[in-house]
Amino acid sequence: MKNLSVLFGLVFSMAIHASEKNDYVDVKINHDEANGQTILTCEPKQKIENMPEQWVKICNEIGQALLQEAKKNGKNVSLTAEPFGMGGRFAQTLSQDLPDGVVPTKITSGDLTIR
Repeated sequence: MKNLSVLFGLVFSMAIHASEKNDYVDVKINHDEANGQTILTCEPKQKIENMPEQWVKICNEIGQALLQEAKKNGKNVSLTAEPFGMGGRFAQTLSQDLPDGVVPTKITSGDLTIR
């Protein structure tokens, strides 16, 4: 997590994006200065049979950490328990019916900027 803070501080201070990867998902935060939006994405990296049963929970946990770092770095973002919200829950439910060999689709949060 220390590496995430350093990476996040360097990258987010330039207002581009930051990410955190693990064996299962790649979660990115992107703050678009032009339209004032902050969006999270979570992209699974494994086939469904190799993913943890609750892979969206991992997305939400990493997303929360990225949002907390953004807040510490002065970005006006909403801290929420489930950054991927209903879309994440829907993706989790649908992925339970996927056949082996399929990688679940990337999920995207709504705009997490506080106006």
